Parts: sequence; C-alpha cells; structure tokens
Amino acid sequence: MSHSKTWKTLSSKYVYENPWMQVRHDEVIQPDGKEGIYGVVEGRDFVCVIPKVGDKYYMVEQYRYAVKERSLEFPQGGIEKHERAIDAVHRELEEEAALKSNDITKLGFLYLANGHQTIGFYVYVADHCTPGKHNLDATEQDMITQIRTLDEIWYDIKNGTIKDATTVSAFGLYMLHSK
Repeated sequence: MSHSKTWKTLSSKYVYENPWMQVRHDEVIQPDGKEGIYGVVEGRDFVCVIPKVGDKYYMVEQYRYAVKERSLEFPQGGIEKHERAIDAVHRELEEEAALKSNDITKLGFLYLANGHQTIGFYVYVADHCTPGKHNLDATEQDMITQIRTLDEIWYDIKNGTIKDATTVSAFGLYMLHSK
C-alpha cells in the first residue's frame, strides 16, 4: 500500500482556533510535483459508546447546531486532556444516557473524515448497563434518551432517520464484531 511519491509540506500555519478545534492552512507539493494548498481541521479524538441492556440499545436525540436539526445518535463525546478513552466512555455513558457498565468492550478506532481532519474516535460497546445519573452539559439540555431494538436501528439507518456518520460507522463495526 505504499507509494514512492509522497506529499511534502512547505509551510503550515493555524488560521483559526477555538477550545474544540484548530484549522491549519498548509502549502504543499503534491505527489505529482505540483504546488498546492491543503486545509486540515485538528481536534481531540472522541469516544462513541453503544449502550446495551439485554436486546435493547440506548440512543440519544439532540439538536445539532451545525446542521440545524435533531440527530439520533449513540452517546459520544470528546476525550479530555490527560483522560484515557475508557474513562471518557464511562463519563459519556453516564452523562448522556444515565447508564453505568462494568462490561465495556473496545471495538476499534476510526477517523471521522480523514480527507480533511485529524480527528478520530474509539468505538465501544457497554453491555449489561445499569441506571446511573444524567449530567448533561449546556449544549445537551434538550437531549432525549431513546431505546431501540436492533431492527429499529437498521430501519432508522436505511430510511435516513439516523444520519450521524459516527453512529452509522460504529453500528457497522458493532455488527461486524457480532458475527
């Protein structure tokens, strides 16, 4: 899978940043030898957790400002500085779905959009969940927990109700591991 010609970075500078992300503008030499530019979004990796109780799956629905619509998703959130991914799973599971679990399995790591971002996410399954306590942050105050069966999740993905790429890819990874 390696190629002899590679990209070369001539210069790199941050053109925008906030507490959650930075946007980098790079001047590059492309593999064909031509000069060009490349924009890269950098940020912290995050976790996506699939909470399971018996044959039911917990999902959250919330308003997503960027797309101006509500989104049905598996609980997910950023990994804080100096925090391990598994600790973020426990935190997000309780914060968003009000659940706890001591039976958590890592399924893998995926990139969110590696054509223009460095951000990736770890996918976990939390099985045998028990009730915990909600601790929603300011952007999650309208969050609603929904319980779905496997067939309902399949249907919601097929009919376009679930559009969140993180949730869809995490579900696909889960299904591959479930075989």
